[in-house]
Amino acid sequence: MSTLQADAAARREVQAVIGPPPAQGRRADWLLEYLHRLDEQWGGLHGEHVAALAEELELPIEQVRAVASRCGHFTLLGAGEQPPALRLTVCGGLPCGLAGTSALRADLAPLLPPDVALTGSACIGRCQHAPAVLVGQVPVAPATPESVLNTLLHEAERAPGEMGQARGAADAEGYDDYRARGGYELAAALANGHQDPAQVLQLLEDARLHGPAGAVAAQWRQAREQPAPRRLVVDLAGGEPGAFAARQLLEREPHRFLEGVLLAALTIGAESVAIDLHPSWHDARLLLQDELAKLRANGPLAQPLVELQRGAAAPWCAERAAWAVPAVLQLDFATLFALRELLERGADWYQAQGRRERIGLRSFSVSGRVRSPGIKLAPAGISLRELVEEHCDGMQDGHALYAWLPGGTTGGILPAELADVALDTDTLQPHGAMLGPGAIVVLGQQDRARDAALASMRFFAAASCGQHAGCAAAVMRAAQLMAAPRWEGALLQKLQQELAGNPECALARAAATSLRCLHRHFPAETA
Repeated sequence: MSTLQADAAARREVQAVIGPPPAQGRRADWLLEYLHRLDEQWGGLHGEHVAALAEELELPIEQVRAVASRCGHFTLLGAGEQPPALRLTVCGGLPCGLAGTSALRADLAPLLPPDVALTGSACIGRCQHAPAVLVGQVPVAPATPESVLNTLLHEAERAPGEMGQARGAADAEGYDDYRARGGYELAAALANGHQDPAQVLQLLEDARLHGPAGAVAAQWRQAREQPAPRRLVVDLAGGEPGAFAARQLLEREPHRFLEGVLLAALTIGAESVAIDLHPSWHDARLLLQDELAKLRANGPLAQPLVELQRGAAAPWCAERAAWAVPAVLQLDFATLFALRELLERGADWYQAQGRRERIGLRSFSVSGRVRSPGIKLAPAGISLRELVEEHCDGMQDGHALYAWLPGGTTGGILPAELADVALDTDTLQPHGAMLGPGAIVVLGQQDRARDAALASMRFFAAASCGQHAGCAAAVMRAAQLMAAPRWEGALLQKLQQELAGNPECALARAAATSLRCLHRHFPAETA
């Protein structure tokens, strides 16, 4: 993108796509959403549009370009370059890799028309139906060359402007059906003063509900004590391979999630909530937009401002942190989705769930070599072996459990010998692993743990924000060394220690986890 200045035509085109400025002026935290809209409208980002957007948001053009290049799945177009007619995105996550993504991509490449661009993505959130492909915004999963080409032909027959556009989730529970079974009654009771927020906080405390950052009641009380205005964030934009539960549940029960958002905001006393979605979740985004509009128009309560944006698809996008609106608390999806049922059934019901002295229920995204992958709601404290046997119908035919990733790419890799350990943070940490989002990927005896570790390291290399040259170089160097037929063990251990000890970069520390687990639990593979 060599054009440095925006002309009048580019300004008009940008304003037509992002809409008129609000009365209080444009906010820089909408930059990513605006970039997504321009990329969607024009098939890519032209330099003059980037310059015009920088003017609109009063941001340095260098910063906008950095965000476009590092924090999203954008097509950056050079001067005079024409965008492809359609983008075909092949998922590069580990679950799809186990299902044959590399062969699928190789088979597709010579079959595609010249105006169709073949690209990749770290994960598109359809791991349970691997391998997955997006034809424009239309998912094909599980994908074969035949099903992808058939979808391409079908999209080519659609009207101009509709080709490759998402259609939304057809099987979701809509607003009227959700209201018919008591939806939003709890939120209305809070909003109308019929229930005290203190009662909600006490129930959360009595239930001993915990999220990724600890006790939920304590976090919400602390957030409630912050000075107004209070803003909450639900970050669903990271797109970690293996973590597909949020997308699938959003496309099934959007209002259960939205009522959880309202219950949290009303309990904490927040004036606004930002929901950041992964940019590949096109159907979920359209569905949430439509259902949120119905809620705003017909809801039984006064609602805080809920803003829906597409995020970075890179959890470590450093630029975004520089201009995001400050929030008093980041909410996790699992807590919000479970909140209505917990409040209706009570703390005693919740405490009656669980195994091995753990309390409650937990959602796991299970993919890989199991017979029935998908979202599994299981007792807290369940082991991996129990989860596979009781909830996934066992291993696939011809596969025996060899290794497993308890927390997606960031959680490390453990051997089958540890499959009877309770799935919880304190039980996995002594073995060098983390539970994280509960994104479990199961490997069989034909798979290699080192290949899974390499896939994780490549994810980190692609997700690096680029702000810390040292950690970015170390992650990329580690990925290169891990791809070699013979490992340079001493050098990789040195890189692992360098990454693990990096005080400035969370990505570097996360990248060290799988490598550390590999050396510790699979020494035969690293010899």
